Amino acid sequence: MKTNLPHEVVLDLLPGYIEHLNHPETDALVQAHLNACPSCAQTYARMAHEMDSPPENAHEIDYLKKIRRRGRWKVAGAALLAVVLVFGSFSFWTYGIGKMASTRSLRYFLYVSEPRVVIDGSTLNESETVKGVQWKQDGSTLVATIRTVPKRSDASSTFHSQYSPSAPVETVVVNGRVAWENGEKIEQSTSRLYDLRTPGGDDLEKIRQIVAFDGAIQDCDVAFEAGTVSIDTPEGVDASAMKAASQRLLALVQVAHTVRWNDRVSYRCSDFLEGDKLKEAYDHPLVLQQALQSGQANRTIAYTWDDPAIEMVELRLWNGDELRKRFGTTSAGQSKVSLEDGPVTIGVRAKKEGEWHDFGTRKLELDPDTYSVLVDVKANGFDMQGGGIQ
Repeated sequence: MKTNLPHEVVLDLLPGYIEHLNHPETDALVQAHLNACPSCAQTYARMAHEMDSPPENAHEIDYLKKIRRRGRWKVAGAALLAVVLVFGSFSFWTYGIGKMASTRSLRYFLYVSEPRVVIDGSTLNESETVKGVQWKQDGSTLVATIRTVPKRSDASSTFHSQYSPSAPVETVVVNGRVAWENGEKIEQSTSRLYDLRTPGGDDLEKIRQIVAFDGAIQDCDVAFEAGTVSIDTPEGVDASAMKAASQRLLALVQVAHTVRWNDRVSYRCSDFLEGDKLKEAYDHPLVLQQALQSGQANRTIAYTWDDPAIEMVELRLWNGDELRKRFGTTSAGQSKVSLEDGPVTIGVRAKKEGEWHDFGTRKLELDPDTYSVLVDVKANGFDMQGGGIQ
């Protein structure tokens, strides 16, 4: 390698060369000069020996070396501080505050009974436990945020929380989903369906998910043009499944006014019971829930108990093998349930002193004249009977 560095420049660069403070290309030029210049090489050897020996005067410290050492400590300290901050922040958010739980990983029961709102349930994720429930009221809307943290061996998967509103509540939102509106509980399945609503027809994936929501139609091609949703399905798709999917589409695709199947069958809002209200479901999950239930027979389930030790009662209702409704209550009352004629099974469990007690199940045959079912919960079981009073 050739170099044009003068002797004087090389001598000025030698301290940095010895301490590795120069740029690598500069050091390469100095090395090339030392290889070709015995005089500068001799000076380099003497200077390197002197700089490597202990200084005669402790105050005579190489300034560049001192700055470099300080720089190294500062860099190391900054790196260590960054690691501590990142790890501390992660630990604080993960274990201290936690994350908002997915509603799919929660099983909960919401009770709105003046003057309090109660939420009681458990997490289905075995690796998490509920850190707590945060409540926030904004006018007539109450928001509950359930947060989870990584589960420890001795942690419980269940949770219970209650809140006393400062004003009348019309809507309760749990982890981003409407769970109660205008005096009626919104089923979690209805909330999941409501989340799929779309203002336009360009989101074909959401439209496909709305069609396939109940699992009856899985294989289909969808298109949207000028307010019409067009769907092509294989032969053999049940007509009732197409009608149910059309109802969901007209309710949740805001600009849709027609649903056409295989260029043969079409549905409009007027084809459904109270179809003039179907478009209101886009803004109100309760209207959506009522619309989905409008084609079924509505029964009243009344429940009562006298045992003062009972803190809470949970009821489960099956039509045949299909679980139709599951809800809990802290006081006697009644609830509208969609149950078709035929066998119905009701299961009851009660909470006493913080522990759940399973009271088993009982069956009842519903006929067109049965409009109500009375469930009378006892200390260790329950009775039930059907009634003809609508």
